[in-house]
Amino acid sequence: MPITLRPEHLTSEAFESFGDVIELPSGKNFPITKGFTIRHHDLAQVDVSDQDGTALISIFRFQPRP
Repeated sequence: MPITLRPEHLTSEAFESFGDVIELPSGKNFPITKGFTIRHHDLAQVDVSDQDGTALISIFRFQPRP
């Protein structure tokens, strides 16, 4: 019997048992590449406590260049 999947709006609350949801805008964004790209910077906490160093997650939104 086929299974029917129904998409639902993704919210932090609904997804909570699976992990975190990264949402934009974060307030931590700035233009790069002469304004063609917006970098949404350091959007999630990443646990790298068993490693040396740090990690961050960023999303880049860009406009095509001519």
